[in-house]
This record gives sequence, structure tokens and C-alpha cells, in this order.
Amino acid sequence: MRDQLGVMISAKFNLISDDANDGQGQQGAIESDFGVNRVPSLEEVEKALQTAIDYFNEALGVEDTRLVTMGDFGFAEPNNLVWPSSRTPD
Repeated sequence: MRDQLGVMISAKFNLISDDANDGQGQQGAIESDFGVNRVPSLEEVEKALQTAIDYFNEALGVEDTRLVTMGDFGFAEPNNLVWPSSRTPD
């Protein structure tokens, strides 16, 4: 039955750059699909995140793109709700 459902797993990365060309900063989202009826590994998700960050940096001509956190909107202290991965500093 599961094979017949055709469930697509994807991730939506909400990104922000504080150093966009106009000096105002820029936010955006990039979605990555990982295939039908499969769960991606952490390595695949991190690679997709890095690809999204690289694309966002290139499109804006910046080098500071990062994931949006709740702290960006005043809902949490910085780094309290950061997605845990090997990219997260200790």
C-alpha cells in the first residue's frame, strides 16, 4: 500500500542574508525534494541545505546566507531553536 501512495519527502529551507546588495537584507525559501517513498539521510539533507545556501549566496552576490531562526523574529534567544546538524557550531 505504501508504494502506491507515492509520498514525496521534501524540505523547505527558510534562508536569510543580512548583507544583500541593497543593504536591506533578503529572505527567501528554497525547497528540495528527496524522492518518492524514501526518507533522506542526514547527509542528503545537509547537502541540500548547503546547495540552497550556495545558490542563495550566488543569486544575491553575498556570502552570509544562513537558516532563519525564531530569534530573527524575536520569539527566542539566538541559537535556542537552531536546527541541529553538523553545521551547527558548538
